[in-house]
Amino acid sequence: MAATNEDPWKISSQDFGGTDRELVNFAQNRSAIARHKAEASTKPAEVWQMDVKICRGDTFTLAPITFTEGPLKGRQAFVIMSFTPFRFMDLPAELRTDILTIVLKEQTTIAISILKTTGRDHRPVRTSHSSIRLHSSFSWNKQCGKWLGMPPASLAVARVSKGMAQEALPLAYGTNKFGFDTTSDAHLFLETIGSSKQHLRYAAFAKDCGYTQNYGRKLFEGLLSADSLRSVEINHKMICSTTGRDQGRVPLTSFVDDALPLLKMLHESLLRKGNLAYTVLDIVKITASQGQCYQCQTGKGSCIFITHKSSTTCRVPCRGTDMEQHCLLMEEEMKATLAKKLKLKL
Repeated sequence: MAATNEDPWKISSQDFGGTDRELVNFAQNRSAIARHKAEASTKPAEVWQMDVKICRGDTFTLAPITFTEGPLKGRQAFVIMSFTPFRFMDLPAELRTDILTIVLKEQTTIAISILKTTGRDHRPVRTSHSSIRLHSSFSWNKQCGKWLGMPPASLAVARVSKGMAQEALPLAYGTNKFGFDTTSDAHLFLETIGSSKQHLRYAAFAKDCGYTQNYGRKLFEGLLSADSLRSVEINHKMICSTTGRDQGRVPLTSFVDDALPLLKMLHESLLRKGNLAYTVLDIVKITASQGQCYQCQTGKGSCIFITHKSSTTCRVPCRGTDMEQHCLLMEEEMKATLAKKLKLKL
């Protein structure tokens, strides 16, 4: 069967070599094919998708390239490139510790408070977690109590693997100081972190933490497994004998009785580990955070904490070093009481 150069579809019955009926059928089929080709030329180009399965024994990446010269100019291809992942756990242990310390250690005290969202139990969070000002670029999800789109916290590295958790958690809880507004906040925090409280080293309690003997005993009982504890800061207002009508105050001797089981455990732990750099008498520290009043800041008039009759704050003036000396005297009194109960020498 031959065709002319002008039209490859144009043939005669003589070229076809068949009957007239067969020629008619062939012509009809040829017309149908021509119409299909014409319709196809008017349709937009289809997007082709090809799935390629690559089997390799090692890790690799695909790098897209475009040919700029040669017979394949303008064509695109993918080049298989071997890839060796960075294995953090292959680093020396000392270097891993240094890196994790940089990631996890905070420069300031981590303030802990309790968050309650609808349909969920109370849970301890950073106090800054509820700050709208610090999360203005994120949207708050009331149902789950989270900021949507917020990058993960640094402690998320502990979720990578069990090995990572074993190295990260002691650093996260052992290098940072945790501050609590109330003793109930601290109690829930200790329950939440579970066995990780054995790594706690620094804790601080606010002046209005609502300390009572009942909550105090529960708090110190929860710390009995925290044998790495090296500093517990107590605001002097909690146990100050010169405080006025402060209902949250407990006598110094009662506070020492509440903390005695914990301090005995820490004393035995220090002896067992042979750690002579610390003494149990130096673990509990008394601090002042009430700050200076306006009169003391400007030097005009007497200290408001002394002259204000209805004040529930300490009666020691906050000007100069008076408050520091007051806290040191309280600390020495507490050490003497504790040393007598533990039969230790000052």
